[in-house]
Amino acid sequence: YAFIEQTTGRRAQGGELIVTLRRVEDRSFVGVIGLHALLVAKRAEIGLWLAAHTHRQGFGFEGCDGLLRWAAQNV
Repeated sequence: YAFIEQTTGRRAQGGELIVTLRRVEDRSFVGVIGLHALLVAKRAEIGLWLAAHTHRQGFGFEGCDGLLRWAAQNV
């Protein structure tokens, strides 16, 4: 629970954005991806964690692509 509390606090301060990745077909959980240090450094670092059973299926690429497209328009 500490991770959730820390993340919520940093998000409220504009410091990061973390979202879940889910399959389109059945909405099952794939992993999490986030942008860290958004406003603090005026640049961001990507963090990515994928469930082991989803490795090597393109989810990491798709998640990074979508997150970077969103950031280009919203940050």
